[in-house]
Amino acid sequence: MLRSLAEEPAFGAVPAPVLHALVGGADVTDARKGDVVYEAGAHWRRLGYVVDGSIAMVAYGEDAKEHLYEQANTGDFFGVSAMFDGGSEMSKTVVVSSRARYASVPHEDVLALCREHGVLALAFGQTLARRVRKTTALLAAQMNLSAHERIARYLLGFASGDGLAPALDPLPNLTQAQIGAAAGTVKDVAARAIGAFERAGALKRERGRVRWLERDRLRELARLPNESAEAMRVSPAP
Repeated sequence: MLRSLAEEPAFGAVPAPVLHALVGGADVTDARKGDVVYEAGAHWRRLGYVVDGSIAMVAYGEDAKEHLYEQANTGDFFGVSAMFDGGSEMSKTVVVSSRARYASVPHEDVLALCREHGVLALAFGQTLARRVRKTTALLAAQMNLSAHERIARYLLGFASGDGLAPALDPLPNLTQAQIGAAAGTVKDVAARAIGAFERAGALKRERGRVRWLERDRLRELARLPNESAEAMRVSPAP
């Protein structure tokens, strides 16, 4: 955790002793897929950090179904908003990777460090700003993109290399309902999209789960420019 934070741009200016103090007060928890970190409305009173794996924030719609709307992966903090505004947690937070390890620090310990070291508070401010920007981008996508395009863009986040390459964790563990919810749609729409993408060569499934992704084909389906073509377009002439 200490090494990851030191390499994170937002925390690069935080003095090493401050990071040591932050990490030194952390408790580490090992969890498995489906384990709940906290429920919506809970007063967890801790700042979380994903050491390894992936967790998801789940909200309930009018249909009483779970809707995955945000994900925290290795190196991400969670529970930052509740720490600063003193409110309850906004969503049920659950492990979605096969295994996960997360660290947590009591709010009062982190806030005390922030009051003493403004550079740490600024680093967390940048963390929140990135999250707000990401949420705003998701809202814009909801308004301007089709469900299939949103699903393709979501899957792109798990593409690991050129050609048909293994999908990054935790995508192989996610259900079609979870993929659909993350893209702002329902299971049936996600199932149709995944089937169409497989026929188009953009992905490959094993036992019903998405195991391989083809980045360039997904970019086409997501209505994004091809990366190699874009690189040629912006490269200066020799």
